[in-house]
Amino acid sequence: MAVCAAAFSAVAGGKIRVHSHRGETDFAPQNTAEAIKLAYDMGSLMIETDFWQTKDGSIVCVHERHELKNLWGIDKDPRDLTAEEIKSARLAHPERFDKKYADCRLPMLDDILAVIPKDKKFELEVKWYGKGFADKVDAAREKAGLKRENILITSFSADVVKDFKSKYPDYETMLIFSYNPEKHSPESIISTAKRAGVSQVALGNYRKIDREFVRKI
Repeated sequence: MAVCAAAFSAVAGGKIRVHSHRGETDFAPQNTAEAIKLAYDMGSLMIETDFWQTKDGSIVCVHERHELKNLWGIDKDPRDLTAEEIKSARLAHPERFDKKYADCRLPMLDDILAVIPKDKKFELEVKWYGKGFADKVDAAREKAGLKRENILITSFSADVVKDFKSKYPDYETMLIFSYNPEKHSPESIISTAKRAGVSQVALGNYRKIDREFVRKI
């Protein structure tokens, strides 16, 4: 299982919470409904996946162009996909995976939300945020029978999470920083997070972060 975060939680009494990155990818293709369901079945408490809004308003689950080409044989920017292309996509190399997952499909938002257990959390990372994105997410969430507290909205863009939160304040939001010690200070991160209205921050490049930095955050 690809581990996204093994985070110590003071609220949980210092227990480690295992979060899965793009699902269980040792057996099933990453960012598919099958990989997501398998990761939950294997004990993940939260799973992170990536979503783009396409030129026709569809919301597709894929990390970026490289994944789209490598897994699905489609060499284009995810933003340029159409709903028809998404529905007709097939794995470019099904032999790489367990036979039971050889017929996985490139999923849309509804496909992913349909496999999320009602008692688990889900991290929805926004890769490309277009008009109506927040409304589409909330409608898909309601269709899947999930509560807003089941879903954590995340992005590298403060403007994205701020806009989503302004439309749907009941959602928890998190801002992701690719940490650069020459660019980021605890004060700058805190200021940006407050401006975006988020309750959490995620810090990449964490090997450069020391105890005092974490204490201030």
